[in-house]
Amino acid sequence: MHHRKHIHAKITSLLLILVYIITSSYGVHISGEWRTEDNFFRFLAKFGFQKTSPGERVLTEGYIFGNVTGDNGSGVGTLALLPRQFFLDLYKYRRRAASDPNLACRLMFQEVQKEAYDAHCHDSGPEDFLRRVPCPKNQLCPDEDNPTHVVSGTQLTYAVQDINSPRFWYLSFVACVWNSSTCKWQRSNHNASLHYQLTLVNGDPSAADHNPFEYQFSFDKQDTVEIYLVCVVFYGCILVPLQVYAACRQIHPITRLFTAVLVVQLAGLLFDTLHLLVFSFDGEGIEGINIAGDLFNILAQSLFMMLLLLLAKGWAITRMMLTRRLLLFALWGLYSILILTLYFWNMTEVDVVQDIDEYQTWPGFTYSADLLAHSVMTYLLWPDRSEQYLLLAYEADLSSELEEFNEAPHVLNHPKDTTLLTPLCDTESNHSTLLKIHT
Repeated sequence: MHHRKHIHAKITSLLLILVYIITSSYGVHISGEWRTEDNFFRFLAKFGFQKTSPGERVLTEGYIFGNVTGDNGSGVGTLALLPRQFFLDLYKYRRRAASDPNLACRLMFQEVQKEAYDAHCHDSGPEDFLRRVPCPKNQLCPDEDNPTHVVSGTQLTYAVQDINSPRFWYLSFVACVWNSSTCKWQRSNHNASLHYQLTLVNGDPSAADHNPFEYQFSFDKQDTVEIYLVCVVFYGCILVPLQVYAACRQIHPITRLFTAVLVVQLAGLLFDTLHLLVFSFDGEGIEGINIAGDLFNILAQSLFMMLLLLLAKGWAITRMMLTRRLLLFALWGLYSILILTLYFWNMTEVDVVQDIDEYQTWPGFTYSADLLAHSVMTYLLWPDRSEQYLLLAYEADLSSELEEFNEAPHVLNHPKDTTLLTPLCDTESNHSTLLKIHT
């Protein structure tokens, strides 16, 4: 009974983690509520803006636009859009707010205020990093001094220009205000609930048309839709049909297991591709389908590792019986648990300031490696090549081969009354040895 409760608790914990991931995930369309009393600091998004082309500056800039409304007037908090070098201090000193919020505000913005523009305290600042929030109802935010630069129907707009290289920017709410009288950062004296709807894109929102595979995506994810589509076509039209044909032609556990690997991998690719296609049009996608695709990909990797371990043990090649099964399945289980743990760890525990994904690399590299490995394995397990070293899983009918061997020229078949060969020595023929057949 206690064991069942323990298993039930584990399943419940896993479901809670999945619910947390789905509800806390966000795309380039972000919306929600920020209560300054409960959250001194609210991180919103990390987004990579593309390199700005000098010849098409407006069309290639990055944009953030939307609305931030609340019950109170302006001065409740600050919306900060910062590159990495300024965001590090903001993120590092946020924990000081628990003991001394005013000191935390000064430390968080001590470097930002040297570059940020403010009409009262730093009108020579070159960078447009900050917005006082909330914005007045049905009006522009106080820091939007040029209405022509604001996207129609919104209260605030950021235009991000990076002429040297693409880079990540970090968007967050902070319950700090730049006091216009003392020009010092301090904790806001007002507690309020703010509702926000913000959109992050690469390209001019007012342009007539956009590249759907780039506009909604952070620069590190741009054009990944094409990569997924190529993989889907290659798996769905080449690898999986060929392997299914091979499995039907050669009934063998190795080929069946590898066929299952390819089918599961294709299912994961289809889920991920569907999510990205929806994301390219609405900027949100279907996060549940995306997680399902990732889990299918993890299952495919796990099954492929099992296949490699079985091949290394010589199963169904030199023998059908497995030795040291406990060690084999322990290694496989450890590998499967490890990659699953790393996946959830990346989703929940990896710091937002780290520029990594779950495998410390670009997602396309992972799929390229899987695609290459699966292609090589399909070639090696093709029936014309593999039947010479695989133990067939069925009883072969060798009667036709025996008949051909029996009729071969080098096999001498004699009637029952045929006498045996008798070697005789003929001394009259140069003392050579002759074989004479007596019938």
